[in-house]
Amino acid sequence: MRLASKKAFVGHPLLMGIILMFGALSSAWAEVRSELRWTADSFLSPSYDTAGPSSAQFFGAAFSSSDLDDGLRVDLRGAYSSGSPLMSYMNVREFAYTTETGDKQSFSVGRKRERWSELDRRWNYGLIEPVFKWNPLAPESQGLTGLFWNAGQGNMRVSLFGSLFFVPEQGASFAIDSEGRFVRGNPWFRRPPDSIRIFSTTSQIEYNFDRPREADIVFQPSYGARFEFFNSDPVLWRVAGFYKPMNQLALGYTGVLDIPKDRGSVEIQPAVVYHQVLSSDLIYQAEIWRAGVSGVFDQPSTENPFSAEWTRPLYSKAMLGSVFVDWKLTPGLMLSTQYLKVNGGTIREEGQWASDERASITSRFPYQEATSVGLEYNRSMARARNLNLKTSYMWSTEDSFQLVRMEGRLDLTKDWSLQAELHLVEAQPLEAQSRNDIAEFRNNDRVAIGAGYAF
Repeated sequence: MRLASKKAFVGHPLLMGIILMFGALSSAWAEVRSELRWTADSFLSPSYDTAGPSSAQFFGAAFSSSDLDDGLRVDLRGAYSSGSPLMSYMNVREFAYTTETGDKQSFSVGRKRERWSELDRRWNYGLIEPVFKWNPLAPESQGLTGLFWNAGQGNMRVSLFGSLFFVPEQGASFAIDSEGRFVRGNPWFRRPPDSIRIFSTTSQIEYNFDRPREADIVFQPSYGARFEFFNSDPVLWRVAGFYKPMNQLALGYTGVLDIPKDRGSVEIQPAVVYHQVLSSDLIYQAEIWRAGVSGVFDQPSTENPFSAEWTRPLYSKAMLGSVFVDWKLTPGLMLSTQYLKVNGGTIREEGQWASDERASITSRFPYQEATSVGLEYNRSMARARNLNLKTSYMWSTEDSFQLVRMEGRLDLTKDWSLQAELHLVEAQPLEAQSRNDIAEFRNNDRVAIGAGYAF
């Protein structure tokens, strides 16, 4: 279960004011494309059983840097749904300022995306950079927040990162009502059970989210470095290492059974756990194709952030590996294939309420193994018309799922555009001891259509 916030502040009209304010500030400093968007979102599966409407409409805005050489890099978007406020969101992927500090050197401050690891970026796994998981079927990487220094000389480039601030992974918003129940209304939030069966009696569960002080979560130091070596023009070797908080918060919990009221009370508390990450990429770049192998070693800390009465997650170390090939079939058509395998990375629980017969409420890796094939088509046409189409098919024999994703954008003029998305899922039912992000939302087949106006 991923917890975002007890009350979804993004489910408020103030969200649009925040987005527009960011956009106005960005436009004053750099060339920024600003766009208002309207989107209609519908769930298609006949097995869709998440309470709440099966469709929602969103009004939002997006801002992105139109000149990649600008000192200010901006990529932020947000949307508000009056009918389904828990589904409203704000996604700040990048907001960083970069300045040249010397010959082939630059210094950046803010929230910035970097390609620290090929595996982490291609699979949006959240090992180094946090991930925006408003929709877990289509995660998006977000930048780290802090100070960045980049330098390059000859066949070598060096990048350093340091920060005193931590922004965790952004999941689906949720709320808890006065009865201690998770409010139904966001189909992307994985709700815990409403009841528990003890002997022959079924008892209702009342939840309480013990929200820590923001300072206890946000003020967490982290640092890392990346080295890139060019032994020859087509070959790149990249290594990186980090010591930082896990992007996914650890969830501890404790409970009490009130027999006279036939009711269970569960208290949930999030905490920060650190880990060490080492990654390495070896990539060969030819004229029309690119291939490589990427590996990551993840070592979670064994330090316990919870007191004795809390049942807490215990993480195992993990080795992750990925291979990929990208092929430019035509000037506007790209074929990508990739494979991912995770060894280790399991989570078990320790404490009074721990059980080996069910999965931990804390989740981390979205799946353990997957293969993906994707196509991307770009075409520029007359009168400022542009067409971008992306489609991918991902499947896993180990986790037993299939996922089809399609998205497209047609720029009708320099101001007006149309967008569309389609997600189709097929997965085996969840098992007590095995979960993955795809099977969690196997009933969330989805289609979205929308229009945008640049201003």
